[in-house]
Amino acid sequence: MLQIVLALGGNHELPDEEWTEEKILSLLETSTGDSAAKAGYARTKGLEELSKRTIKNYQRAADVLLTMARKHGTSKPESLMIVQILAALVNMHEELFATLLERLKDKDQQLLYCISITVQNLDRDKKHRAVPSLMKALMNQDAFTYVTREMYKTLVSMGDEEINNEIVRLALPHLASPDPYKVVYAVKILSKLANRDATSNLCDVLGKSFKGWYNGDSSEIQKEICNFFQRVGDKRSLPYLLELLRQNPTIEASKALASVADVNPEVMDQLYEAMRSERDKLTFPILQALKETSRSRIDTNRLFEVIPTTVTDSVIGDLRKF
Repeated sequence: MLQIVLALGGNHELPDEEWTEEKILSLLETSTGDSAAKAGYARTKGLEELSKRTIKNYQRAADVLLTMARKHGTSKPESLMIVQILAALVNMHEELFATLLERLKDKDQQLLYCISITVQNLDRDKKHRAVPSLMKALMNQDAFTYVTREMYKTLVSMGDEEINNEIVRLALPHLASPDPYKVVYAVKILSKLANRDATSNLCDVLGKSFKGWYNGDSSEIQKEICNFFQRVGDKRSLPYLLELLRQNPTIEASKALASVADVNPEVMDQLYEAMRSERDKLTFPILQALKETSRSRIDTNRLFEVIPTTVTDSVIGDLRKF
């Protein structure tokens, strides 16, 4: 049987094709608390050998893998191998799916990280059914970490319209939460999925951000909502974007306004009027947005009527390219 001698000491027996399933699981179980090089190599070999087997005691195997994830859920290659085997088992055995969802209630960060990646590798039906538990687990976190980033990634990468609609439905109520953390992640999810049904709710959140509701998270929230408006181009966002440009003109706000103008050419008159009536605050932010807008949307004669005489020659040169 294969033996290896490592600098950290002694002969360390490694699994091979002659090992029974139970012996491999016992090895994986007993080496979870040891991060030494020899134990790490043994774990890798054990996982490799297990991945080749048709696993009979799948409940025990799943328990061992989930226990390993607590200690090695972010270690490579162990975590990748754990996810591969665990996803295959869950896809084959419905009762293990319930076990996986139950573990999403856990607080262990490595375990949650590993489960999030496992969900990405489930079949379509199980992904769909995992969404409520995964959303709840994400919203139960109290800090922005590698775990929450992976949960977010899992939720926005389903690639299925029906599942995405369910995610939007579950995310919307969190926009009204007094917890800025929940608001930020709901906004990020809704921004990425770009479902027009969220427009009104996100307009409300943006309006609250102007009043200081979200303290240090306001900039992140405003950025993500602008990205949403850029993706959907809904003209209901126009007054909110203009207010954001008055208070805090950003590249994201300009790009969002450009998208709204492209999709809804009828708003151009409102933009010209805003430039005329609020020259000091809105002329340059709107001009920046118009640089991103389709040229066919712009009435250059009207534009030159409303821009102030203080506009520099360089800006005038850019405008003449319209």
